[in-house]
Amino acid sequence: MKPDEPDEPDDRASDQRLQSLLGLLQSEREEGDPQGVRSVMRGVRWQRSVRELLHAIGGLAAGVVEGVALAVGVRLGGREDRQ
Repeated sequence: MKPDEPDEPDDRASDQRLQSLLGLLQSEREEGDPQGVRSVMRGVRWQRSVRELLHAIGGLAAGVVEGVALAVGVRLGGREDRQ
């Protein structure tokens, strides 16, 4: 048996089904609308900028919370060891 051949009959049936579905997808491929592509890319660009800003704000807020917790003596994110 070749290494790329499935061992079980169910695997062979699944592979055949997958191949037929991929063939259908390949035959239905359409060209994208240039205006639609531009619109999506504009959205991606501004969302990326906003994401980076929100990530920075989140990091700053986490740092402030950690600093305040350290200043007042509270342990965040874990249990206190009490004896």
